[in-house]
Amino acid sequence: MSIALFKPLESADGEGETVWGTLAQKVVDEAEQAEHIAAGWFGSAAEALDAAELAKIEKENAALQAQIADEQAKLDGRTKAARELKAKQGDAQ
Repeated sequence: MSIALFKPLESADGEGETVWGTLAQKVVDEAEQAEHIAAGWFGSAAEALDAAELAKIEKENAALQAQIADEQAKLDGRTKAARELKAKQGDAQ
């Protein structure tokens, strides 16, 4: 008996056919199901869609964390420069 398996397109590496614009689907023999599940395929489209959404959220989160780190570095640099300027002004008085 054949069974349909699903995987987010980003991790499908070109395997399967595109469905709903976000998933790859492939039909395998039921005896091969466990092997494909172990390789990251899902037995339900809902699980694969959830995995795709989670991957998207994690990617966005990583980008936001990088942006926060960049802004923090800029702020730290400005704070350090302000402290140095204040120290120089104090020394000049």
